[in-house]
Amino acid sequence: MRLKYILLSAMACAVVLFAGCKQSQPGINVTPKEFEKKTTEGVYKVAKAQYAFNKTKDQLYFNRTTNTFRIVSDDGTKYVEVVLDSPVGSVGEKVKATVRSKGIDGVDNYDSIELEIRKKEGEKCWLWNQANTFGVLMFYVQ
Repeated sequence: MRLKYILLSAMACAVVLFAGCKQSQPGINVTPKEFEKKTTEGVYKVAKAQYAFNKTKDQLYFNRTTNTFRIVSDDGTKYVEVVLDSPVGSVGEKVKATVRSKGIDGVDNYDSIELEIRKKEGEKCWLWNQANTFGVLMFYVQ
């Protein structure tokens, strides 16, 4: 009887210990290079699109005066908006931004996030924050 009690106690402890263990999150050590391979404007988390531009359902918008990039649905009910504190600079520079969305689930919103300009190609710019593994691939006009 005593052996059963010891075995049951040991099993209960093992269950509690294993239940408290946190599984590792795959892909959390994403490099900016993985994000830089993206070609579609949008917002990305861990290099996967939280929301990406769909040319049959969305419109791209950039206001040079307010440094505002937006992907908005054709009917105007959903959007993702990124407002930069300053114009897009040179590769390697950092810029603060506000990220907001409306009508779209699963998009991270930030009041002030520092993004590094990782790449510029034509009218596209790749902005990345390694701490949050968050990126914005945006259309912009100089």
